Amino acid sequence: MTELPPQTLGIDIGGLRIKYVRMSGQDKVHFDIIDLEPSDRSTEGMLSVLKKIVDHAGPDHRVGIGVPGIVRLGDGVVVQSPNFPTWENFNLAGQLSKIIQRPVVIDNDANAFLRAECRLGAAAGRQDVLGLTLGTGLGGGFWAKGRIYRGARGMAGELGHVCFQPNGVLCGCGNYGCIEQYASTQFLARRARELGVESVQGVPLVRVGRILADQARAGDAKALQVYREMGVNLGISVAGMVNLTDVEMVVTGGGLSGAYDLFGGLFEETVRDRVYRAIAEDLEFEVATLGREAGAVGAALLALGDYDNLSA
Repeated sequence: MTELPPQTLGIDIGGLRIKYVRMSGQDKVHFDIIDLEPSDRSTEGMLSVLKKIVDHAGPDHRVGIGVPGIVRLGDGVVVQSPNFPTWENFNLAGQLSKIIQRPVVIDNDANAFLRAECRLGAAAGRQDVLGLTLGTGLGGGFWAKGRIYRGARGMAGELGHVCFQPNGVLCGCGNYGCIEQYASTQFLARRARELGVESVQGVPLVRVGRILADQARAGDAKALQVYREMGVNLGISVAGMVNLTDVEMVVTGGGLSGAYDLFGGLFEETVRDRVYRAIAEDLEFEVATLGREAGAVGAALLALGDYDNLSA
């Protein structure tokens, strides 16, 4: 009798939405997105939402979750999440596991994204890759010699919280001037308001990127300026990261990667202008081929047992 491939459920928790995918082995079965309500953002509310997703998938699925913020991998605790300020030392994996009566494994969401793209997507076969996830915030991860690099405490890759502007905008992490505040949907909304773009006044953050992208492609100078500024900001910061890591590829994903045509050229140009010449000559740039599903697919791979050095 032929053994069926393992069934996995990968969940990607974002600042504004949850994406999830059901997989059979490495094949996608179903993908969906739900918007988060304000009440879902508490620890209790999030556990309730996740239980509904797991229950809908069925009892046979292994569960993996990508979470924005600092994750203590050994016991599945979210130490801190700038997108969810009340999540301090939140034992997400342990509490959800008790509720659904099965094991749950979690990782940082950008690491989940990077795992998916390096196993199955744009960076498949590459050994040293810098991954960026652009959305409500800016996530990142570093694929080193074919595995996620985690550092001494498992916290490596928090690229969005590298300082870009000393004494700049207050960030959700508690510091000021993080690049996340200058290359994300938060930046687009703030800068558009400063420039007087009326179409995004009072609009929920989840809709800002799409509205500005549509206007920019239609020729609106202010909307295009906002995206171009973001590309330069991101390029300046990423250039330092590339010089530090000497990667062969930078792969960009997240919701804002759908507007790469509006900022990607300046982003790549800025990086190449600021890295060592020997790096600039053959540094590759790619947009995630798994698109908006990448983080959820990476979480499903985690549930499948693709742990890398998860205990680090």
